[in-house]
Amino acid sequence: MILDDYLAPYAPLVRVAPHPDRGDRVLVAAKDFSPGEVVFSEPALLDTAHAVAQHFGPVPGLSIAPDYQRLMYEFVVHAVYQPVPTSAAAHALLLAELSTDGMASALAERVNGERNAQYRADVKVFRDKIKKRFAKRGNKGTGSFPTTETLLKLLCIIETNVHSEDIKTGPAATSGDDDDEEAEGEEEHCVLSVVASMPEHSCKPNALVTFFPPFSPAPDSAHTVGVSDIELAKAEPVTHLLFTALQPIAAGDVISIAYQENSFLPTRVRRGNLANRGFVCNCRMCAGPDPDFARAFVCANPMCRALVSPVGTLRDQESYVPPPPPPDAENEDEEMDNDDDENGDDEDPDAQLVCGRCGEVVATMGEVIAAEARLAHDPEAMLAVLSPVLDVFSRNVPATDTFSARTLASVLLGDCLDHPDLTAALTDPDSGVHVSPSHFLVYDALKQLLFFDADAIDRVMHVPALMYLVAVNYVALAPSPRPLALASLHAAPSDESDGEGGDVPATDAEWTRLIAWNGDVQHNLLWLMKQARARGNLELAQWASDRGLDTCAAMGVAASASGAAIEFGDVFARPRSLLAG
Repeated sequence: MILDDYLAPYAPLVRVAPHPDRGDRVLVAAKDFSPGEVVFSEPALLDTAHAVAQHFGPVPGLSIAPDYQRLMYEFVVHAVYQPVPTSAAAHALLLAELSTDGMASALAERVNGERNAQYRADVKVFRDKIKKRFAKRGNKGTGSFPTTETLLKLLCIIETNVHSEDIKTGPAATSGDDDDEEAEGEEEHCVLSVVASMPEHSCKPNALVTFFPPFSPAPDSAHTVGVSDIELAKAEPVTHLLFTALQPIAAGDVISIAYQENSFLPTRVRRGNLANRGFVCNCRMCAGPDPDFARAFVCANPMCRALVSPVGTLRDQESYVPPPPPPDAENEDEEMDNDDDENGDDEDPDAQLVCGRCGEVVATMGEVIAAEARLAHDPEAMLAVLSPVLDVFSRNVPATDTFSARTLASVLLGDCLDHPDLTAALTDPDSGVHVSPSHFLVYDALKQLLFFDADAIDRVMHVPALMYLVAVNYVALAPSPRPLALASLHAAPSDESDGEGGDVPATDAEWTRLIAWNGDVQHNLLWLMKQARARGNLELAQWASDRGLDTCAAMGVAASASGAAIEFGDVFARPRSLLAG
């Protein structure tokens, strides 16, 4: 099987084209797609949900994750027994066409060198164990047993290209061999396919990948006993990968997805995480022209007070050094010593952050980094921020009859900036840099408390805290050509006479759909809806439900597959007691 033959059925929807700069290939749209429309779907070629993979008991004690072992085992079964000739040919296509850069690129070697060496040793152990299992069963195959080098390449391909979703498993299924041990813990549902491996990464993707149908592992008692892997391998593919447009996609546009969980993270963190996959991200969110939405500062011009974010720059894969991992809690001195390095993206400290709305110089990047470090490393300074944030959102929430994304955002851009204690807490005493209340350090601190240490916040403050998170999403992710300020919200969307109009969409529905590409938006709306409903605030719950359904409209069938559409649509059909948490 050659790639052109495999791609032929997808030709009306997508096609492969050369990348204009890198020289490799990209997947582009063959037609126009609207948000929510299915771009393409592809059956899994290797799938941990497949019967033969689920029947396999992973080899304990290896650095290779159990779910990756399941994919490798399914590959071995098809290579040796060849129960479905077309599958064996497709698996050969996987080996021939898919990238290994996630483990084999120069950056991957620098970042993951120790893991690569351990993988090489463990693949040999894995191969020897599986070969012994096959010999013990006495089944003669028509194909040859994959070499260690083949399995190592497959593992590198899996690391680079696999799609995964979280699941909970109990004890792993065993194959009945005496040397097997039961390994209890979490696994992920992992899938590998050809076309699904070709979309580019972008931190602001235009498409979303969804597993269909969702996988629920069978209980141990349901595992097939006495059936050979040869018979199990003949089963049809279990999972399809469904790609849905999140934004308008025109014919010829590159299809992009987020390779990592797409949440509210700054460029340096996103880039650092992606370096583990062997590449430096230079998407429009990381290298411009879009600003680093998670890092925002307040323009010092009192007539402006726009939220200003730095814009990233291109980084070279050969010279890029990812930020160091967070230090251990007991080694706080080392953490403080690494302030300059923790930025991890080599920002020029003398570069100026300039307001794109009024032209005022906000600060130098050195001052920006120092202001961020103060909040990041001083718990008392952060506490002095969080208390007035909650106070503002508990006292300045718009009336329910006029509640909208625009009025909610005005609390963040107006009331928060007018609060003297909050302004003092967010202003660096040395440089005078005013960190925005929408900055990811504030957002993340409150989010961590709310979702992982909820008792640290008075329960009556849970709804205000969620309203703050939602407000930040609307403000930070607003599809505006220039920094947002309170004037952006007060101006009518169609009013262009004073130059202030058109910064944000006219309706909540439109605004929500345009920011739905970020995963935090739907998550925060879901919890705001549940908490408001549980506490009897029906108007707020209805608004959050409507906005959640707007995100579902942007996701299309993916929202149905994930269950999100049902969650938002049925909130009033469930007792309040089931929603509080």
